[in-house]
Amino acid sequence: MAGMTLQAAIVRHLAQQPFVWGKADCCLAVCDVLVAIGLPDAAAIFRDQYSDAAGAADILARGGGMLATVGRSFATLGWPEIESAAARAGDVGVIKVPTLALAVFDGDRWCVKTQRGVMRHRAATTAWSTGYLA
Repeated sequence: MAGMTLQAAIVRHLAQQPFVWGKADCCLAVCDVLVAIGLPDAAAIFRDQYSDAAGAADILARGGGMLATVGRSFATLGWPEIESAAARAGDVGVIKVPTLALAVFDGDRWCVKTQRGVMRHRAATTAWSTGYLA
């Protein structure tokens, strides 16, 4: 990601691969971005555990839903929940597109990988600080 702004690097990284459940979906692609900027892999325990939408939904259901599942993963890494308005570049959040999806904040908008490509949104319903310092 050297030589470009963090904002451009996030969008580029999310767009590199097509959407594939269990490889490059809304959750794993965001966690791949975090790893690429030097943060720990918040999705390590979920990798290679599912290969379709039903498998992802099953993991989230067993974890109590999207917010509970990712919240526990982030808490394990010491990433506190914050007000989404206080988010800084590199922080993570959950947005509605129209279902819940994991997104990374690029300093201006929340970026998410969808089956239609990378989308940028203004607001997250819930956010966590990764402690990333650009």
